[in-house]
Amino acid sequence: MTSHELRKWINDQILSGKMTVAESSPYIGLTLNGMPLTGVGSPDDAWQNQPHDYLADLQAGISGARWRGNEQELRLLESVWARLTREQEATTRG
Repeated sequence: MTSHELRKWINDQILSGKMTVAESSPYIGLTLNGMPLTGVGSPDDAWQNQPHDYLADLQAGISGARWRGNEQELRLLESVWARLTREQEATTRG
């Protein structure tokens, strides 16, 4: 999934009432993953159309939350992971 696709999915979820703006906050942060940090200017838009493994990022975050014993973050990340996994499965099934 690209950053652009993830942002579109988030917006669609909010507009359809399947997700509130408050519920979208952990997903919004994911859209920045993979952004090149050059230190000057703004990144070009090409990175937004490059596939990125958000589920792997979430899995790493879940492992980190477990290691730190942060139950609140763990529950949040597991919830986000489950929802994106369901969405990905639904998309691949057609």
